[in-house]
Amino acid sequence: MHRDTSSAPVGGIRRRSWIVAALGSWSAASVGTALASPPAALPWPTRLQLDFDVVGQTRGLTYRATSRLAWFNDAQRYQAQLEMRVRLIGSRTQTSTGLWRDGQLMPERHIDQARTERRYELDWTQQRFQFWRKGQLVREGPLEAGTQDRLSVFFALALQARQRLGKGSADPHDPWSVPVINQQGAQTWSFADRGPQRLETPAGTFDTRQLERLPGPHNDDTGITLWLSRSHEWLPARIRLADPNGDVVDQHLRLAS
Repeated sequence: MHRDTSSAPVGGIRRRSWIVAALGSWSAASVGTALASPPAALPWPTRLQLDFDVVGQTRGLTYRATSRLAWFNDAQRYQAQLEMRVRLIGSRTQTSTGLWRDGQLMPERHIDQARTERRYELDWTQQRFQFWRKGQLVREGPLEAGTQDRLSVFFALALQARQRLGKGSADPHDPWSVPVINQQGAQTWSFADRGPQRLETPAGTFDTRQLERLPGPHNDDTGITLWLSRSHEWLPARIRLADPNGDVVDQHLRLAS
């Protein structure tokens, strides 16, 4: 993956470390996701909220926070938002909004707000994307089918899990891949399937599927490990991010509602 300037430090924590996966301390967030067309017996809920306990490390210092992941969808559109707050460091908010079409999440706008705003506009009619920073157009280019943003990617993985694991079986040698937008365009994020894991969290013990992001072409990629929970629509019950500089953010599910 090409180096993304979104990894610039934000209040002592790299912006990359705050990836949606990095559910820091979020205030209420309404995250809309219209995932794939689910089986009639297992409809995707229109609303769901997950709260996490968070432990992070940056520059050798350990901090604790809480986080919240919630969403809404009406089967036509989804609306997603998350906010991370860390005491004495600041906050980061990500939003993702878009369409649900033919079993696909189609994000139309992703906004990443920390000290500055970074925004992606995805035009599926013209098949083009634009990247904006501080209100200025920085880059535009072609849009690849199936592309997700850094927030919607987690719902796209939940969708893959519903397809792959709905009957309780999947080939662990088959990597999970999702194209994710960055300033250069879509870059493939691939995850190795580490198989079923029994995960203990503050919310309880759950059957999960562990996925680990495979290294990209550059050694500055964020390491991402996910534990997708069968009990929570295959959304993660634990998310661990590790930057090459040693920064770590680890989230464990505390409450689902």
